[in-house]
Amino acid sequence: MSKVVLQLEAEVDFNLICISSHHKEYRLCWDINHHTGLDFRRIEEYYLGNEEDPDMEFAQFVFEDELEHRTFFLISNSCLPKQNVPAADDLFPTENQGKLVPELKPADYLLQVYGAASEQQLSKMVSDLGRLNMVQACWRQDASRLRSKTNLLR
Repeated sequence: MSKVVLQLEAEVDFNLICISSHHKEYRLCWDINHHTGLDFRRIEEYYLGNEEDPDMEFAQFVFEDELEHRTFFLISNSCLPKQNVPAADDLFPTENQGKLVPELKPADYLLQVYGAASEQQLSKMVSDLGRLNMVQACWRQDASRLRSKTNLLR
């Protein structure tokens, strides 16, 4: 009897913008909210793993633009430090090691844009974000080419 293996390719239905910033996520969101038309609000952490034993959790913020029918998620690319669980040989227990998308190490934050957006709108968003004082660099990334794109799927 032959065995049939079904391979499913994950479908990416969002645009991805990478942001490099050395500031904490709440300060970056304040700066984005203050200088752009977006209004991010913090929501429950993004878990990578199951609910009972989450391996890693990431800070995330959401903004729903009802006029343009778009939803924006800003997710930290570095996992939150585990509280009260420092390793015995860890000199700095507050530093975290895990990345949501390991191949995007220069990106500190990932902005997912769900909904229809033209190339011109996305380019304007990247240039607007790149002008902020708290942003060192900002660029678009093709999420469908990432090896760990399944980490970003909702």
